[in-house]
Amino acid sequence: MQNGKRAIWLLLLVVVLAACSITQNVKPVTPAALGTREICVRENKSVRESFLEAYKQALESKGLSVRVLDPGAGLTACPLLTTYSANWPRPTRRSASW
Repeated sequence: MQNGKRAIWLLLLVVVLAACSITQNVKPVTPAALGTREICVRENKSVRESFLEAYKQALESKGLSVRVLDPGAGLTACPLLTTYSANWPRPTRRSASW
């Protein structure tokens, strides 16, 4: 029985360590490498409009011209296309504790 528990703990340790070994290398794109100064944003109607405005401002601050596309626009609608999503925390109900 002791060997069974030890095997389970060893298996759990291997799984945890394997999950920690994932790495990813990301290279930022420079404006010169884009080949265009226009970027299209496919609108996401399920996200607050204020998020889209802030996203547009952030892109424009990088020197890009932003064009907003309809949500149904295809991937080939613009040479440089970006999409976005956002998760807003739901307010929690707090009960009064007296």
